[in-house]
Amino acid sequence: MSYEYDPQIYAEAAIEYDIRTEISSGIEQAGSVRGYINNFTENLDGGRHRSQIEQLGWTDRIMTDSRYPAGSEDSPHSTLAYTRTWGQFFADVDQAVAESGLDQAELARLQVLADQPSFEQREAQEAHSRFTLPVYRQLRILGYSSFDLRR
Repeated sequence: MSYEYDPQIYAEAAIEYDIRTEISSGIEQAGSVRGYINNFTENLDGGRHRSQIEQLGWTDRIMTDSRYPAGSEDSPHSTLAYTRTWGQFFADVDQAVAESGLDQAELARLQVLADQPSFEQREAQEAHSRFTLPVYRQLRILGYSSFDLRR
């Protein structure tokens, strides 16, 4: 059996490894998954940020923050974000959820618990964040920056 070197496969594997390493390090530094991915879950279907964008009718707007013009060296946005509307971004999020194989009923249950003000809310938010981490990772591999996903 012989193996052929495919630079594309190795490049994709290296990117995925780098992102996994960055995420692991970030979680360790933040002390929790929720602390690292911050408001990412608010971009999921039913999330507050997503609902606000939809209610404001901004789904056709480019998703970047106007304080960071395209091409600026200090922009925390990915180059991908400058080409995506909020609606396209949410479609990417939905596709990542579907491709990750997450149980939709469990995702919805955790979303409700995480949004409920209660003594256990912090634990519920952490559980929700841990559950959605594969989606976050997949979107990072697709090309979104952590800033794109966490705001």
